[in-house]
Amino acid sequence: MYPPLSIISSLQISGMAIDSFKFLGFVPKAGKEKEEFVIKLLNSNMPSVCFTSPKRLLKDLDYFEKEGLDSEIVICRECAYKERFGTKNMKKAKKERLLEEKSTN
Repeated sequence: MYPPLSIISSLQISGMAIDSFKFLGFVPKAGKEKEEFVIKLLNSNMPSVCFTSPKRLLKDLDYFEKEGLDSEIVICRECAYKERFGTKNMKKAKKERLLEEKSTN
């Protein structure tokens, strides 16, 4: 089975080594599933790809940070259609997302 084009596009523009990666699907909304999801991210020794909705992105970033995940991340949006991306640390990603939400409201 081949991964969706959006995953491959995101990995290519990320600048990360992509000889191997994990696709974890959608970030669970809450509970034990979300805790286990973060454990997978914390224990990963390769780039990991996951999906979340734009409305949940900031909440997910807050949760990841609270749980001790302080990795280099790349946030991609609709990479199969238009290239919007950036590499940033967790705090910068959250700040940029807050500014983006304020400008659209």
